Amino acid sequence: MAAPANPAVISIYAKLFGVEFAQAWGPALTAPFTEETAKLTGVLICVLLGRQHVRSAYDGMILGMFVGLGFQVFENVSYMLSAVQTSFNSDPIRDLTLLFIVRSVTGVAGHWLFTGLAGAGLGYFLGATDRSMGHRIGVFLLFLLFLLFSMFCHGLFDAVGALGCSERGR
Repeated sequence: MAAPANPAVISIYAKLFGVEFAQAWGPALTAPFTEETAKLTGVLICVLLGRQHVRSAYDGMILGMFVGLGFQVFENVSYMLSAVQTSFNSDPIRDLTLLFIVRSVTGVAGHWLFTGLAGAGLGYFLGATDRSMGHRIGVFLLFLLFLLFSMFCHGLFDAVGALGCSERGR
């Protein structure tokens, strides 16, 4: 879901605000929404397949972390394939090694963590035992808060590159 959405939204940013802005800020302003929504959809599918096993925030967090880790591994492989193709195979071993090191170091606080946060909120919402309307609304708002916080953390993570790009231009 996120793979076609990210470039489409970034191209809209390029048309509205210029190519330089889109290249620098596009990932930070796009990926948190498209990728976190796509990963949460994966968590929801897993919940639908095994609803009786998601009883608490902890269950949701673990499920979210595994979905996020799967996304992270898939994204890393796609970036590595892209790196080899864009360098026209001039030095694929060097390109793959550098990308592997960068993605491994930055992946410590990555997709698995962001989706774990959103999954914890979803697990808390699904595990709430009080069925009164006020409590359910409060728990749902808490879930949305967890989701928005995961998007915020993802945006900050991606904005580091944009901040570095804007500082180099000065």
